[in-house]
Amino acid sequence: CIQDRQLICGLCLTIGQHQGHPIDDLQAAFINEKQTPSLLLARLSEQRWAQVCDLAEQLEQDKARCEALVRQDKQEVDQFFLVLEGILARKKHAYLEALDKAAAEVSLAYDPLIHRVKELQEEQLDLVSLGSSVEDEDSPLVFLEQVHLLRERVERFVQTPLPSATHLSVTPRAAAFLQQHWPTVTIGSLEQAPVPKVCCCARCGSLKSEVEEVGPIRETPSGRRQRQP
Repeated sequence: CIQDRQLICGLCLTIGQHQGHPIDDLQAAFINEKQTPSLLLARLSEQRWAQVCDLAEQLEQDKARCEALVRQDKQEVDQFFLVLEGILARKKHAYLEALDKAAAEVSLAYDPLIHRVKELQEEQLDLVSLGSSVEDEDSPLVFLEQVHLLRERVERFVQTPLPSATHLSVTPRAAAFLQQHWPTVTIGSLEQAPVPKVCCCARCGSLKSEVEEVGPIRETPSGRRQRQP
């Protein structure tokens, strides 16, 4: 069977599935097709080969061009967000620097007062200790002399005015400022995003009233010092 390229019998040709198909002798079919491969190869011209090669080269070039575009876009994305990160880093640094200055103002305002109050605490503890030792003195002359010195020191101590402190408040507070000003900041206006000048605003008030609420320091019978209400 030339159509199906199979060897068949007479039954298949007359009533089987090869009925009506063209047939030929096997040897004759072989001779007839002997020149067919060279004829088919002749159809594969150099022009066709050149077209296939050109197409392959064009596809490779197009792929390389698209990959280069992707790499370029990745670089653009990296650069874009690098600029944003730089701006945000500068804004963060400026804000933290403003807060550091505010912290320095707080230390400048409170550290001398705290140091002075600690000196007063030490002085009162020393007077309490001195008073206890005077009470245990057996010599009348020494006792009177120590009482005189104790009286002078106590009078001087109680007449020494307690330092007054101005209570400070940090303004603006970061959470409120950021919630108020930064939600409307766009990428295009990020460079102009506001950073506040943080300052410590004074509020009226005196440290004296707070200190006076704490009672004097006395020694317990066991010798332990504690504050009395």
